[in-house]
Amino acid sequence: MFRTLSCFVAIALCAAPAGAQLCPAAGQTFWSRDSIPQNPGSNPTGVSIIQGMCEGEAAAVVFELPPGMPPQRLTQVVCPMGSPGGANGAVALVNLEVYDGTSFSGPTVSIGNPVFNLNSATGNDLQVTSHGLNTLDVSQYNIDVGNDPANRRFTVAFRLTFNPNGTCATGYQSSLFTDNSAAPFGGCNPAITPSQTSLIDILGQGWVDVTVAQVTGFPLCPLFYAGVWVIRACSIDAPPANPFQIQVITPLPATSPGNIAMNFIAPSFDGYPYVAAASFATSPGIPTPFGTVPLAIDPLFQFSTSPAAAGIFINFTGNFLAGGTALALINIPAGVSGLSFNVAFVGIPTTGAPWGISDPLPVAIQ
Repeated sequence: MFRTLSCFVAIALCAAPAGAQLCPAAGQTFWSRDSIPQNPGSNPTGVSIIQGMCEGEAAAVVFELPPGMPPQRLTQVVCPMGSPGGANGAVALVNLEVYDGTSFSGPTVSIGNPVFNLNSATGNDLQVTSHGLNTLDVSQYNIDVGNDPANRRFTVAFRLTFNPNGTCATGYQSSLFTDNSAAPFGGCNPAITPSQTSLIDILGQGWVDVTVAQVTGFPLCPLFYAGVWVIRACSIDAPPANPFQIQVITPLPATSPGNIAMNFIAPSFDGYPYVAAASFATSPGIPTPFGTVPLAIDPLFQFSTSPAAAGIFINFTGNFLAGGTALALINIPAGVSGLSFNVAFVGIPTTGAPWGISDPLPVAIQ
């Protein structure tokens, strides 16, 4: 969050209509951890604007599928953006990130497997405007969560990529907000700021639970953070999961320079050849008789499939081992921090059977 104490800006409270947020269709599941009504209407709603979150940092909320619920496909996500006094018109850019299989050991979080990155998928960020709840229709992106049987939590995150309403050193007049409307005194109150609920990705630290987040040894809660991020989502039951997946071995986001190890998983494809590639976007995709490969034919795609990339994209061609797995590696050079892209593979049976086309893996480099 804040890199030095000089970056701290106290929570700003405001009272204004927060805007409505309803799911796109009847029967969809509404996900929220905050205390603000699903449809606040025109009633003034007190919130806390977290003015110290710097560009490059992220806010997130963790949700958990109840027992018996099948995997879910997100249809809509919601990002809060507020200004003191409920003033309208302040804008910022955020990137949507979704993770599946989030887990905790006490307050220590393991963010899980990245399943979607808006910038990687489209090359664009989401513009959010104060004062209220900004919705994004994500039904076209097939964002499925709840597929980890051991950890049925998923995380919706918004990374602040551009905020012209201040600086990291002085704070941001307008920014993302929580549901807190109480004065920030006393200790970190679990009734206001529960653990294993809201997360912050702090520059130089990574993802941390807000209840234990510190900068230079100074706790953020309750003076500089309190409440629950007003980050929400809607979902429907997901269709059967694609068995062709990429399993990340090295934690993401990656660093530059560095490397990323991953497993290509293709059940029953033992011994069959595969081809993998990378691209900046997943749309429009590459049509085949067996489905659409979720990569765009762009300069990165062309580079990753050329002999010149052999020292960077390692084992991106080969044959699956016993069990239908293949280990691959990406060597990340220096000087590419901030880059986002996608990886996918195609398994090609030699029997003429349908190809196995993986889901895309979004990759972000810090």
